[in-house]
Amino acid sequence: MNNEIWQGQPDPIKNENPAVWDLVLKDMESAKLPPNSDQEKIHKLLLEDFKKRDIAGQLKYKTRLQPFNGRNSLVDAFEESLDKIVYLRQSLYEEQATLISTTESEFFKAVIGQLYRAELDSALRLKFIIEKKKELNKVII
Repeated sequence: MNNEIWQGQPDPIKNENPAVWDLVLKDMESAKLPPNSDQEKIHKLLLEDFKKRDIAGQLKYKTRLQPFNGRNSLVDAFEESLDKIVYLRQSLYEEQATLISTTESEFFKAVIGQLYRAELDSALRLKFIIEKKKELNKVII
């Protein structure tokens, strides 16, 4: 382990590019879901969560999240991934510590375990691409 202290990134800089949450919402518009289904209900709830996160970010940073804002989006994603890993592992531990096993509790354990493993894989891939881009920048400079 190297001795570097975790370095933060600068606050985002407002620019003329589109807000990223608007791009995500547009991507989500194309979802084809069965009407009046659980998927449609969760989809609508997720869209509302996206909008709330957009507002929260705007209040915190005084600007909406935009491309080319002076931050490294892959590093931001990696850092968020690290947090997600420990939260999912915590949840998995808590589910596994449940004394009474039910069909529902086993389902939750399985799904949380899948999410945890997927997030570990995501973090590995993000770290790989971040390091490869660093190597490429050293060669170019």
